[in-house]
Amino acid sequence: MSRMVEVNHNYVVSGVQTDDLVVSGKYGNADIQGILTGSVIVMEPAKFAVNGIMHGDLLVKEGATAEIRGTLDAPVIQVRGQLDIYGTVVCPLGIPDTAVLHPGCIVNGVKYD
Repeated sequence: MSRMVEVNHNYVVSGVQTDDLVVSGKYGNADIQGILTGSVIVMEPAKFAVNGIMHGDLLVKEGATAEIRGTLDAPVIQVRGQLDIYGTVVCPLGIPDTAVLHPGCIVNGVKYD
């Protein structure tokens, strides 16, 4: 069972972590460089980045930002803020229309140029 960790400062996951994260506050920045198995909620005005691998739901609230440069395997993605995809995303329910797909990204097996 995952525990909920509130992140309101610069936070880096460089190894393997199995927690759910709530990223919030003016200084709430989280960077997944390793592996995260757990869901993430990103609150305004926080920023969240996946440069490694994440397995879990992603919820980006209004005024918040998420950037995927690594790999995101998410059963559910909900975006009311900003989501930029540069890497690989797998989500069986699809991704929100508001997501920005950058050249070279791969979403559900389709490469975007």
